[in-house]
Amino acid sequence: MRDAGARVAPMKPIGKSGADDIKRLQAACRIPYPAQLVQPYAFEGTAAPLVAARRAHTPIDTGILDRAFAELCTLSDAIVIEDSGGLLAPITETENFATLFARWGLDIVIVAPNRGGTVNQVLTTFQIAQAQGLRTRAVILTTLTRERGGTAERTNVALLKELLLTVPVISVPFTTTPDDPRTTAALANELSAHPTIARPA
Repeated sequence: MRDAGARVAPMKPIGKSGADDIKRLQAACRIPYPAQLVQPYAFEGTAAPLVAARRAHTPIDTGILDRAFAELCTLSDAIVIEDSGGLLAPITETENFATLFARWGLDIVIVAPNRGGTVNQVLTTFQIAQAQGLRTRAVILTTLTRERGGTAERTNVALLKELLLTVPVISVPFTTTPDDPRTTAALANELSAHPTIARPA
């Protein structure tokens, strides 16, 4: 989307303190969007957002998330948002990423590691998305090692294509240099062949 001329804003509504997520997201988008909009909340550790917020004695105000999203919408042509822990990860006692994304009217891309149990994980997430009225634009399976893998790793992509029918399922090869511009350019070229992913709706 960026290379096609779109102003793409990144957002990770709730992240981990001290992580390089914001720097990586902003570098990928090449526009220095304000950090407080890209990541309104950051907590220590890797617990679910609700648990992390309770430990920090800082309840998450979804109104702050809504306002950050709305402001990024005015500054960009498209927004790529990363959740923290999956669609059902709780943000507050009554809200999770699925309900948040539904309120924002988002489409989603399901990203999962290619291994045993992945088909169940992807289909569960897909059904959760459907229940919330979220359109799944694609499924991306990431390769974890150089090894060929077992039966699951070799058959997951084909099986998901068969089961999901109209949803593109893409396998991302293993790399030791995920931040190398050549690696990301090659991946971007592959994804651009799938307009359901690479074009703003």
